[in-house]
Amino acid sequence: MTVPELTLVATGRRLAFGSNPGIRAHLFRRVGGDGGPWQRVAVNASFPFFDEDVLAHGTLVEYCVHVQANASGGTAQDRSFLLSALI
Repeated sequence: MTVPELTLVATGRRLAFGSNPGIRAHLFRRVGGDGGPWQRVAVNASFPFFDEDVLAHGTLVEYCVHVQANASGGTAQDRSFLLSALI
C-alpha cells in the first residue's frame, strides 16, 4: 500500500493515497493543531482528493487518511495515516 502524500497546490491541498482505482479513503481534517477538533471532509473519496477550503496563511492543517484497500489475496486491508502541512 502506497503511503499517502499531501501537496500544497494553487487551489488548496492535494491528497494522493494510491494508484489503484479501487482504493477509497475516509478523510478527516484538523486545523490549528492539537486543540482543534477533527472534521470529516470526505467519505469513500477517490484519489487524488483536492481540499479547496480557504485557510489562512501560516495555518497548521492535519489530515487523517483512513485507506480501505484489498490486499493481493483479496482480503480487506485498512490503514490510517497522519499528514500535516503549514500553509
